[in-house]
Amino acid sequence: MNCATFAKRNITETGIHGLPYLMRTDLHWTERLFWLGIIIAATYYSIFLSSEQLKHFRENPLVFAAELTWDKKNFLYPGITMCSDFRNELMAEEIIREIWQLTSNDTGYDYYSNFLQVLNVLHYDTLETLLPYKNDSTLWGIDYVDVLTKISEKKSIIFAQAITEVGLCRTTSQLNKYTNPSGEIKSVEVSPVQYCLFMSICTIKLFPEYSDEAGVFVYLHNPFDVVAPNYITNVYQTAPQGRVLTVDLEITSFSAEAQVRRIPVEYRKCRYPEESNLKYFETYTTALCCIERRIHRAMELCNCKPHFYAVGADLPICNIDQLLCLQRHNWTKTNCTTCVQLCESMFYVQLQQSVAQPMHGLQVEGEMSQKFERTVNIHLNLPYRGIRRRVVFSYDEVIVSFGGAFGLFLGASFISTYTIIKIFGDFVVLNFLQFCRQQQLRRRILRVRVI
Repeated sequence: MNCATFAKRNITETGIHGLPYLMRTDLHWTERLFWLGIIIAATYYSIFLSSEQLKHFRENPLVFAAELTWDKKNFLYPGITMCSDFRNELMAEEIIREIWQLTSNDTGYDYYSNFLQVLNVLHYDTLETLLPYKNDSTLWGIDYVDVLTKISEKKSIIFAQAITEVGLCRTTSQLNKYTNPSGEIKSVEVSPVQYCLFMSICTIKLFPEYSDEAGVFVYLHNPFDVVAPNYITNVYQTAPQGRVLTVDLEITSFSAEAQVRRIPVEYRKCRYPEESNLKYFETYTTALCCIERRIHRAMELCNCKPHFYAVGADLPICNIDQLLCLQRHNWTKTNCTTCVQLCESMFYVQLQQSVAQPMHGLQVEGEMSQKFERTVNIHLNLPYRGIRRRVVFSYDEVIVSFGGAFGLFLGASFISTYTIIKIFGDFVVLNFLQFCRQQQLRRRILRVRVI
C-alpha cells in the first residue's frame, strides 16, 4: 500500500465529517476548498477545547465542599508537646567539670554556665544569642543534644523526649521516632492516641511535671505530626506558674473522596502520609517536608545540619560559628511553599484561652498558702461541618470531554478512530511484508548471479 492509497482510504472510509467531500470529483474545486477550510477550523476548535479541558484538569481537578460531620464517629484528641527552660543545676555543674575541668569556684565557671543556659533555651530562630561564644574553640566538638538530655528532667511514661526546632521537649506525637534525641530512628512508647466521641464533652487535664520556677511552653498539634513552631496548625501557649490555663480548641477537618487518590499529586496538590517523597522521612506531613527543606538549605549555606534535627545522622552537625552562619543567611526564611498539604488532615484552632487561680491550695496553719499546682485544661469543641476534597475532573471525565469536543466539531467517535488506526495498521503491515518480499527476491537474484 503506497501513501496515496493510504490517504485515500482514510478520507473515504472514515466517519469524520467533510473528509469524503475532498475526494469527490463531481464537486467544483472551490467547494472542495470550502470543505477543507471547514475541516481545518473544526479540527482547530476541537484541539483548542480539548487543551482547555486538559489545562483545567491539571490546574484544578478538585474543589472544596462543606460537609456535615454527623456521620463521623470519633475525633482525635490533640497531640501535646511541652518544652521548658528548666535545667538541672547539679547536672550542669557536673557537665562543666567533665568537659572543661572547672568547678563553681573557678573563674571561667560562670562563662560556661551561661553558655549551657543559652543552649538550653536555644530555638531555631534565636541563633543570634550565640554571638558571645563566636570563635571559642573550647566549645567545639560538644554533643549539644547529649548535653541537653543530661540537664533536662527524667523521662516520662506519658511523654517521649524529642529534639525539636524549639529545643529539647517532651511529646505525645506518634511520629516521635523522627525527633528521638538518641539519634536512632526508633519510636518511643508514649500514651496511645485518644478519640473523642461525637456529641461528647472532651476535656484533657494536664499537670506539667516541671519545677515551679521553670517556664513551661505547650504546643498542641495533630498527634500524627511533629511540632512545628510558628505553623498555622499548631496552637502555642505558655503555662503560667501556679495558675490554671484553660484553652478552648475547635477541630478543623479535611477529608477526601476515594477518587482523589487516582489524581496525580502534581494535579491534586496534596499528598497522603504514605506518599512520601522525602529523603529522611518515610511518612509525609507538611511539617516534616519543611524540616527537610531546612536541612537541605543548611547544608547548602553552611555545610552542616543544626542539632535540632535527629534525622540525617551521617550529616555533619553545626558548631557555633556555623549556626551563626545560618543566622546571617536568614536560614529561618527557608521557602516551604513547595510542601503541599495533606489530602486528609485534622488540626486545631484556638477559640479562646483564660488563666485563673485554682480553687484549692495547700493548708498551712489554718491559712491557705499561695502555692498552687500548675494546670492546663484543654477543651475540645467538635465541629458540625468539615471540608471535603471532591473530584470535579477525573481521567474518565477528561476523556469524555475530549470525545465530546471532537464529536461536536468533526463527528469523530471511537469507531472512526478505530478505523484510522486499523488503516494505519494495514499500511504498516502491508508495507513491511512487501519490504520483506523484496529483500527475499533480491537475495535470490544475488545467488543466481553468483552461480
